[in-house]
Amino acid sequence: LLSTLGLVGEAKQYRAESSHYESEWQATQSLNNVRNWYTNYQILICAEAKALKQKNLNGTDYHKLCDWLEIRINDLNLMQKDRENQPPLTASLTDGLKQYHNIIPAMEQNILGRRIDRYNEMRIRNEQNNRERERGTLQMIILIIAPMMLAFALAIRFTKVTAEFRNFPGPK
Repeated sequence: LLSTLGLVGEAKQYRAESSHYESEWQATQSLNNVRNWYTNYQILICAEAKALKQKNLNGTDYHKLCDWLEIRINDLNLMQKDRENQPPLTASLTDGLKQYHNIIPAMEQNILGRRIDRYNEMRIRNEQNNRERERGTLQMIILIIAPMMLAFALAIRFTKVTAEFRNFPGPK
């Protein structure tokens, strides 16, 4: 039983180790997708705001939306700088975006929400994978003892069979 537990733990760690780079890449790529949404719209909206400013139309929603997008990109940068490489993203990153539905359609806004949700799923999967890669103290003990326990179990079995064979009365 201990040998089996040791092998199961080893297999679990091997699976986590072999999928480590993939899960990390997926989480990083999902975060880049969120960042790219903000960056692409910032480039588009701020260019339009600049064009409107040249036409002396300063009070438009494009200027406000440009500022809002810049703030969100800075928020993303601060989250990564202060906490960790893959910080959790909340729905608060979309707060205030609905008021600009006339500039960015609701369908495009929903894409951002789905990208944030997908990133959070990939981040959680990556964290679980990283936890599975680490060996705990109990797992290390079982892994060290497992071969000895298997050898001990086989020795007991051989001894039992040998004793039964010697005590077998045989044909009369």
